[in-house]
Formats: sequence, C-alpha cells, structure tokens
Amino acid sequence: MKFRPLGLLLPCLLLLEAAMPSHAQETAGSGLLYPILVDGKWGFISEAGDVITPPSYDSLQGLRFPFPGCTDLRYAPNVLGADGPVAVAVSSGHVGMKWGFVGPSGEIVPPVYDMVYGFRDGVAAVSRDGKWGFIDATGAEVISFNYDYASGFREGASVVMVDGWWGLIADDGNYIVEPVYDIIRFLTHGPYLMFETRGKQGVLHASGEMLADAQFDQVHVVSEDLVNVVVEGKAGYFNVASNEWQIEPSFDGAAPFGDGVAEVRLGNAAGFIDRSGNFTVEPREPNKRLMSNFGQFHFEGGKLSPIRKYIDVKRRQQVVGLIDTRSGEVLIEPVFTSIGMVYEGRAVFEDAGKFGYLDEAGNIAIPALFKQATDFSGGLAYVTFEDGSGYIDPEGRMAITFDDKRLRGSPFRPDLAFVYGDGRERYVNQDGVEIYSFASGCN
Repeated sequence: MKFRPLGLLLPCLLLLEAAMPSHAQETAGSGLLYPILVDGKWGFISEAGDVITPPSYDSLQGLRFPFPGCTDLRYAPNVLGADGPVAVAVSSGHVGMKWGFVGPSGEIVPPVYDMVYGFRDGVAAVSRDGKWGFIDATGAEVISFNYDYASGFREGASVVMVDGWWGLIADDGNYIVEPVYDIIRFLTHGPYLMFETRGKQGVLHASGEMLADAQFDQVHVVSEDLVNVVVEGKAGYFNVASNEWQIEPSFDGAAPFGDGVAEVRLGNAAGFIDRSGNFTVEPREPNKRLMSNFGQFHFEGGKLSPIRKYIDVKRRQQVVGLIDTRSGEVLIEPVFTSIGMVYEGRAVFEDAGKFGYLDEAGNIAIPALFKQATDFSGGLAYVTFEDGSGYIDPEGRMAITFDDKRLRGSPFRPDLAFVYGDGRERYVNQDGVEIYSFASGCN
C-alpha cells in the first residue's frame, strides 16, 4: 500500500479517572509512546518507530474498555503520543489484572497493583490489597497505603476516603481537609471541588478554603467565579469569589457561564443571560427555536464560546445554525444538519449529507464536499470522499491521500496518526510516510 503526500460515587470516580486518556496526563520522563497490538498483546513504539516494549501486555489505561483483544484496537488513538509513563496490565490468573507502568525507556514499574491512575505532578495513585497510596516514576512509595480510595493529584490535592469519610491531602501526605465529609469530588474544571454533608452540597478550593458552605441541593461547574447550583428544584448562580448569590435560583435549568453569558431554561424554553441575570437572547419555545440542550459551539482550551448552536425544527426535521449569545445576532440561519465543536479553528458541519468546516466566527471555511469529516488535530483532519480518503489542511487542501478506499485514519497525536482498515495497522507522519506497521489480526 502506498501513501501519496500531496499539496455510584466511588465506582463512578474509578471509571472517570481510569478512562482519562494517558496523553492528557502530566507525567514524568520525556519522549512519546505509541501503542501496538499483536496477537492480543500490547506494546509500544517511539515516535521514530523503534520498539520500546515488545507486545506483552493485556490492556492499557486510556482505552475505552479496559479489556484485552480486538475490541480495544479502534480506541488505541486515545493513548497516542503519551509523554511519560503509561499504565499497562497483565492477567494474573484468578486474581484478575495487575497494573504497572511503561515509560519512554521501557517498563519502569512492574505490574503488581490492583488499580492505578496515571501520573500527575510526578506521582500516581495506586491500589494494593484494598488500600490506596502513591508512588513516583521509579515505583518508590511516596505516600503510604492508608486510604480506602485516593484520586490522582490535581491542583496539588488528592481526594481520599478513610472509613467512609472524604477529605483532601497534599502531595506530602498531610491533610488539607480532614476526612469529615460524606462526599468530596473535583468539579469539571479548575481547582474546585464539591463537598456534601447531611444531604447539602458546597464548594471547596483545592487549597482547602471553603468558597461556599453546604447550602445547595446540587453543585455543577465553576466558571468565571460563578457556580451553577440547584436549590429546591430551581437553578441559579452563586459567586464563589464574593461568597454571595449572583443570580438567585429562578430557572428550571442553568448551564456554566462563558464569555459573560450562560444558557438557562424556563420550562421547555431556553435562552441566554448575562451576569446580571438579564436576557441577551430571549427564551425560545420548543418546535420553534431553541438552543441545543445547553450545548456549546465549542469548549476548546477550557473556555466556552459565546457562539452556540441554534436549532430550528422545520417539517419535523431539526436544522442547526449559529447565534452570538452576547448580542442575540444570528450568524448562520438554521440550515445545517449538524455542527460540531471547534478544534484548531475549525468545526465540522453537515449539509445535505456532505461535510465541511466552519471557522470560529461561523463562516464556511471549507465547503461541504466530503462523505465523512473528522476534527482537526496536529494541523490536519481525516476526511473521506467518493474516490478515497486522506488528510486535509485547514484550507481544505489534500496533504495526504490514501490509494486504498478501505483505509481509515485517526487524528494526529501529536505528530503521528493511526491508520487501519486493510488487515494491517500502521503509523504515518504528517508527510504521509509510514513509520511503523503491524498486523493485529483484528480487521
């Protein structure tokens, strides 16, 4: 084949942490790791195509399903370009899998743990014999196995559980917050945590500072110093910087703030408000015009765009446009079948069964010419068309073209892409040059 380069809380916490892509974690060491699968066993190569670890592991952390075999192969891109140690597992008879770590130079921590989280700030939370502790990238124990549960570190803190009570520890193992709460968990973004006591929730900073005491029924996301909360069935916004209500609970639904606006619901109608609670976009009723399930046009770089999906229902068929929620200006009338999120300045849209790309302002950057289109990553996006497939640049020019119509490609992460579909798998660079190939027997 030729390539043609051209122009339940605890279980939920465990699942969420384990599902985090390893390449997104801060790790020790240097170099990049790329997974390969041969005869049901996983190994790693370097960015140059050198074998770092021969295929010998049953599973990798970061795959959608942490089980061995072909089911996982299509999720291998989740761990592309892991910078530093990656969690790996081997089967251990009746006791199940045991987990360890592989680094850029090979195995650094033997698979002896029952469960592990990826490295952050140079340490990893690991479980052994029912207790959790922390190790460094050499496998040395840095915080003793004293906990019934421990999350990975984030913002200098780890959530721990002792005898059913939740607290926070620092990276030296000392308590930031003693284990006295019914629940503590990190919120989606930033150094913020939800804690619960006696059925009410509040907000903590990772430093241990209490930003809002336990007075809410539900706590969601802190954004722009405002946390969207629910009290007695109504949603509003509490200011964690001033420790007071910004907007009293009066809505049937409230999404996080971004660029000074937030989407809210009154009954089945959705609109947008500013920080004073004034509507910038009046609520739209269903089957007329409404926003998209509190959906945003993008959430790239941790920041919500004020440009959101704008839905109209015509002849029982949903069509989508874009609206600037700060001013209420409709940027694109609802005519598209779908609009995706913005990645690297481009968002996929679908129009009459074909796919193209919008820019961040909602303008058509690349016309709808493709049968399939994926998000941009590493400056390129994988697309398919009538006569084949390949990768395009942000201007829509073909950068890599595949001769075989069966081939499919993953996003570049960061400089290699995983290509498969003809009974053989390979990694290619951004010039379309094959770096390494293997036959997994999975397709």
